[in-house]
Amino acid sequence: MNNSIAEMSVGVEYLSKEDWEDIAKASDEERTTMLWEAEEPLGECAYPGVEPIAVYGFSEIDDHWSPTYFWFQRAGSDPASRWREPSSRVRRLIEFGLHLSRYCDEQHTLEILRSIVADTNGGTDLSFLDDKCHVYWVGFSGQSTKFAALYRSDIEDPNFSSESIGNCLIDHFDFFRLRSPVWECVPIAYLARESDGDVDKLGSVLLDPKCFDPRKPATREGRFLWPWQRSIGQIEDSSKFEFQPIGTTSLVFDIRKSTMVLEQLPDSERGRFPEFLRRVMHKAKAGVFRHGGFFDKETGDGIVAHFSDFSMDGERVTSSSLRAFSAARDILTDIREFCDEVQDYLHLGVGGLGGSIGIHSSEAVWTCENGLVSALGDSVIMAARLCGEADNYAIFVSNSEFHRLTKDLSAAEIQRFAKQPYSGKEWNSGAELYGMQFSSGCNSL
Repeated sequence: MNNSIAEMSVGVEYLSKEDWEDIAKASDEERTTMLWEAEEPLGECAYPGVEPIAVYGFSEIDDHWSPTYFWFQRAGSDPASRWREPSSRVRRLIEFGLHLSRYCDEQHTLEILRSIVADTNGGTDLSFLDDKCHVYWVGFSGQSTKFAALYRSDIEDPNFSSESIGNCLIDHFDFFRLRSPVWECVPIAYLARESDGDVDKLGSVLLDPKCFDPRKPATREGRFLWPWQRSIGQIEDSSKFEFQPIGTTSLVFDIRKSTMVLEQLPDSERGRFPEFLRRVMHKAKAGVFRHGGFFDKETGDGIVAHFSDFSMDGERVTSSSLRAFSAARDILTDIREFCDEVQDYLHLGVGGLGGSIGIHSSEAVWTCENGLVSALGDSVIMAARLCGEADNYAIFVSNSEFHRLTKDLSAAEIQRFAKQPYSGKEWNSGAELYGMQFSSGCNSL
């Protein structure tokens, strides 16, 4: 068949509410086909002379290679849902991927990997791989991402099989890059770091979302799911589905006095402003991802991001409130250097260029469409209002958010908050609304 990425399903992880309604309404035969295409978007791609068994993607994170992509050729007797079983083939493939991640720099062949395991008496079991199995590597994105294929081939001509399996890896990288929100919106580096080489934690991140079916409660309970998956629920005794708000911590960041800067820059220096914004946005997104947040959108001179409480194989990660607050501190620290550079061009509002952040936890509905992640609800509305009234280089949190944070912050950090009123657009003018503002007061947060 023609291996066209554009014609493939986005994958079961990213099906929308409407997609699930179409599946529920379909006939049994049509439903089986639709689910197969969603579960195996690359399953029918053909590569002459080679049989792909598994494909792994690795990203370099903090000078360490971590698995961030996994695909395997499914067998009817060993579906993805069985990955937790010690004897399952898919679990052994995940373990093999963790073993491969140690050798991304060397890009060893399977023969060398076998000898390393034999020489070190390592715990990785490679006995399930026969003599016709091979490993092939390709580097992408300036070598910061590497893909490896475990495949089987009877062809003796290495050049022919290498070209064919190389095309396979290109297709998988393109699918990962073009059809998945992981690349731009999801904190995959944080999740990979949290898994810390544990096969159960890594498996829960890479496979539980692929087994999700909102019609089956068993695929939801005690499983790692993306927030947009947890926001989809089926109406009882109906083929209809509905959005379900889930607990969400939203962060809204804005650059103060950015318009004033643009107006005051001399014509010869106007080109500095887009570069300034680009650098600030890059730092802001990096701060969000570093602490496990999901990027929603840029607002021109700011960003919107969201954090969700989730667990990895039943082990809960740091609370969404603390991660959002930690990201906010990093963002305001990281952008200060860029803001200080531009201050030299101001003759009005000197010292006013900087960043402000609002944070609030409530409920929101998450969606994932066209590779973009969004959350809509009270959490982001209130975070935006708090951001709008925050002082320069300050983090303004709602009163309820402050009480969530006090469970995790030190006494010294708590004392740096000050009570401050704010106005809610839809509140009566006589209503008194208060939040807690965390101000830097110096050049370091």
